[in-house]
Amino acid sequence: MGSILGHLRPQSLDWLVLPAAVTLAGLALVALDLALGSPVESLSPGRPALFQLEVALVGALAVTTYGLIRWARALSRANAHLNEAQNALVSQNEHLAALHETSMSLLNEHDDDDVLHAILTRVCKLLDTKHAHVSLVQPGDDVLAIVLATGIFEPELGRRIARGEGAVGRAWESARPLAVNDYPRWPDRIVQRTGPPLAAMTAVPIISKRLVIGMLGVGYLEEGRRFTSADLTALDRFATLTAVALENARLNAALQGRLADLEQTGAALRDSDERFQLVARGTRDVVFDWDTRRQVSLFGGAIRSHFGYNVSDVDLGWCVRHIHPEDVRVVWSSLKRSLASGNDWSQEFRFKNANGDHADILGRGTVIRDNEGKAIRMVGSMVDISDRAAAERALQASEERFRELFENASDAIYTVDLEGRVTSANGACAELMGMTTEELLGTRLDDFVPSEERRKLFALRHRSRAEGRAATELETTTKRGRIRLEVTTRMIYADGKPVGRQGIARDISERVQRQQRDAVNSELSLALAEAATVQDGLQKCVDTLTRHTDLAYARIWTLDVDNMLIPLASSGFADLLASVPTRIAVGKFKVGMIARDQRPHVTHMLQDDDEAGEWAAGWGMTSFAGYPIMVDNRLLGVFTAFGIHRIDQVTLDLLQGVVDRVATLIARKRSDDAVRRVEHRMNWLVQNASDVIIIRDRDAVITYLSPSIKRVLGYDPEEIIGTTGFHLMHPEDMKLSRKTLDKAMTDKGGTTTPFTLRYRHRDGTWRHLEGTVTNLLDDPDVRGMVTNVRDVSERVLFEDKLRQQAFYDGLTGLANRSLFMHRLDDTLTGTDEDHREVALLFLDLDGFKQINDSLGHRAGDEVLKVVADRLRGCVRTRDCPARFGGDEFAVLLDGVKAPEDVFVITDRLLLSLAAPINVDHHVVHCAGSIGIAFGDFVGATSDDLLRRADTALYTAKNDGKGRYAVYGEGGSRGPRPFVLRAG
Repeated sequence: MGSILGHLRPQSLDWLVLPAAVTLAGLALVALDLALGSPVESLSPGRPALFQLEVALVGALAVTTYGLIRWARALSRANAHLNEAQNALVSQNEHLAALHETSMSLLNEHDDDDVLHAILTRVCKLLDTKHAHVSLVQPGDDVLAIVLATGIFEPELGRRIARGEGAVGRAWESARPLAVNDYPRWPDRIVQRTGPPLAAMTAVPIISKRLVIGMLGVGYLEEGRRFTSADLTALDRFATLTAVALENARLNAALQGRLADLEQTGAALRDSDERFQLVARGTRDVVFDWDTRRQVSLFGGAIRSHFGYNVSDVDLGWCVRHIHPEDVRVVWSSLKRSLASGNDWSQEFRFKNANGDHADILGRGTVIRDNEGKAIRMVGSMVDISDRAAAERALQASEERFRELFENASDAIYTVDLEGRVTSANGACAELMGMTTEELLGTRLDDFVPSEERRKLFALRHRSRAEGRAATELETTTKRGRIRLEVTTRMIYADGKPVGRQGIARDISERVQRQQRDAVNSELSLALAEAATVQDGLQKCVDTLTRHTDLAYARIWTLDVDNMLIPLASSGFADLLASVPTRIAVGKFKVGMIARDQRPHVTHMLQDDDEAGEWAAGWGMTSFAGYPIMVDNRLLGVFTAFGIHRIDQVTLDLLQGVVDRVATLIARKRSDDAVRRVEHRMNWLVQNASDVIIIRDRDAVITYLSPSIKRVLGYDPEEIIGTTGFHLMHPEDMKLSRKTLDKAMTDKGGTTTPFTLRYRHRDGTWRHLEGTVTNLLDDPDVRGMVTNVRDVSERVLFEDKLRQQAFYDGLTGLANRSLFMHRLDDTLTGTDEDHREVALLFLDLDGFKQINDSLGHRAGDEVLKVVADRLRGCVRTRDCPARFGGDEFAVLLDGVKAPEDVFVITDRLLLSLAAPINVDHHVVHCAGSIGIAFGDFVGATSDDLLRRADTALYTAKNDGKGRYAVYGEGGSRGPRPFVLRAG
């Protein structure tokens, strides 16, 4: 009651005066009337005295009632103030209780994520909301990133916020809490991407060492809810607690990293049992207490176990006398500096043991000052670090040996920072780049890598960050020209954080060029073997060259009857080819001069040429190579090639070999042309003669068989004449043989029908016979169908072998990259009638490198074979599994009806790959990560599809491995985000 009355002001009691005065006046009138002698009867109704009394009483009652009403209202307001104060006190107690509970829960939290999660949970519970987030300032970048979020903010996880952007950015900019209680109408609000709109929003800075290191954001969705000053005060305290907890967690992480480094140093010196004993002894430090005013010191009892002295013998002077003479001045100077500055003391020195040896000691101490700031004592410890010092000396010697190896290594070794700038490089690296070491330092690796190769460089960095070590092959531009490098890189860490990368590079240009030359030669051989005509073979020659080299244009010229050079086969851009004349006289331009001089000509300064310089500059051509095509010292034509870059020697050697092939083909073409010109003047039988000549009648019965059949199939002609010979034919070729004969029977006028069939030799083996059938039934000199055949078994076997080498992986038997890309191109470029939906799966094995490193490459090859068999078992017959090299595989899924069909196959692949593999009595696990790309977008090309699948693969590996990611393309808004699915 006293507290309630305390809220009533003195003037609020004025209303009591009026009714009291009126009452007293009435009573006074009555008393006066009585005093004058009025009889009692005068008080009866209707009497004046009675009327006066009634008036007085009624007035007093009315005024009193009015006063009581005002008093009741004042009492109600006092109660409301009291309730409000009580509610504020309860809210404050709840805030303090939540803050205390959070502080206690964070005592043992040493991880940033755990700290933030605990604080965010308490904030949401305290403010009765599910919508809050924490954003932290990113190191080296003036932006905030949302690192933890709940409720409506959860889809925004990872979003970057600029200074001044929205409520969070504004609070960050001002470094003060900000509450927006009418968020929908706030002009600086951020429009939400998903979910219901915010009704109110507050942002509180997390400040550490006077710097904003993050923001705490909380929101309400319910209309009418508002943030009070008490809420902001509580959130500000939580922000302060967050800063302290984060700093504590990071200091603990740094301490744990330092302890781990010390353990690693000890691990290099002793086995596990000895390391444990060394750490156990090292923890018993010699503790001392030095009173600087009285110059009195006390040492702990561990001095006996460490140095062999009794505590009673030890004082400060004795301790100084046992410090190595060369270290006394350094120790004493560091002690005086520490006492003067108040900073902690730390000094390494040598201390004499009882046995006369000197041990390496680390002395540490803390200065204690009085109220006036004067140093009065130092408390510290002495730690025997002899083993660590010996290890550091050994490490220094090892580093010197490493430096010597680093400088004298034949491979290029370098280090770069996180921005890709070179921080160190050995002599081999500088020589490889055609620069001095001083010139190389500070340059960026990206500047040496062509734009088309930078995707590989970025992928190499991501893989080294995710896996610790990665390798790739890429082209580099140096002062010596473009070279091919095999690069291996690994991350460099300091205090548990990445600070750079170390790389080893090796020039593999010659090896790659040899492989390229061999691959081109193999493909040329295969293309020429499969060419139906000489013209087709010549065209495949120039197409193969421009596809596998840097040549931008290649053309084969031949001499016509007018001694003019005309194109026989060309490859390159259509506009580029159209800019070159189609008839050139001998001696005109470079082509004509080569034909006139009959000598090769190569230049890498084409733009300086008087005749072709302007044309070359317009098309960006810098190099030219031309060769006369000669057979038996006779000019048949000219081979020319142009390049945007310098044509290397390997390509020139390859061109010379191609020219020899072309000369053979042109000579063959001319010979065929000559035969066709005189074919009507020659006997048909001689014209079509081959190794074996067969003549059949209209019923396909053999009427003539040349004696060479004995050499080819081992039979005498008489054994076969009079039969159809079908009994010697392979059953699978019977249908083709009858079809060939039927076609020849219907073709009149000497049309030749080619074929290749298998016949059984007398020894039981099958021989491949290649031949032609010519219908000469109407020729009176022949009157039969003439068949010319020859044994091409060795060539077929050789072609099969070449085809196997060119299109299949030698280890796993799967299709190689060349065949896979050919299949993919054919599928994507099919006609509208045969167009089919396709999907490309790009697969990379997880942990394969560890298998190679631990069990050897032979075991790795066995694992690759098992993986290949599992791929075959998981896909359909019409699909194409392939090995791209190393542990990379790809699968072309043709005729996809729905994405779920692809996911079913992918899940089956991941389950199959995750199964254990027995290799050399070892059980290994080698799961896989898969990137998926669908060829359902307009203008899809094989390179686009492969690049998208490769991008999706890196996403799957970065998000946990053993998974697959799907890459798709949306509408006008651009590419859709990746869709991750667990394996």
